[in-house]
Amino acid sequence: MKTKRSNKIRVEIFSNAYFSLTVFWEKNLIVQTQLNLPCLSQTSYLEPYSKIIEQNIRIYGQKQTVYWPNPPLDLSRLSPFSQEVLQTLFKKVPFGQTITYGQLAHLVGKPKGARAIGQVMKNNPFPLIFPCHRVVKTTGVGQFSPLPQLKTILLQLEGVFKT
Repeated sequence: MKTKRSNKIRVEIFSNAYFSLTVFWEKNLIVQTQLNLPCLSQTSYLEPYSKIIEQNIRIYGQKQTVYWPNPPLDLSRLSPFSQEVLQTLFKKVPFGQTITYGQLAHLVGKPKGARAIGQVMKNNPFPLIFPCHRVVKTTGVGQFSPLPQLKTILLQLEGVFKT
């Protein structure tokens, strides 16, 4: 994990052999995460939850089930609908499983809202923690904003697709 400090936002980068996760902290809350290709990193924790993030990134690289216990996320910038969609995804679609955009729309009570679900996934400020990579099209994998190949890599690590 590489650590950078700025005035208000603090940044940590966690990495394994398959991907890296950049975590942006403000006032002890995660305000955003970004997925990327792997990078070199060193260990140094800014927040108590950083140790959980580091462990989960390592465990992901070992193709083992990952849990995110009570992540300290700043959801204040999200609409109530986006919060509901992401919380439903977080609670109802566990590691190693997928759901279609339409199925997720049904779960949040918007049966014709698959496109709206797609927009929430596209704008998800917390990828990996809110596992938007687990939301797929009925006809295939679908899009993934950070890097299209990362969606397939994450689903392979979760055992959805065989490597």
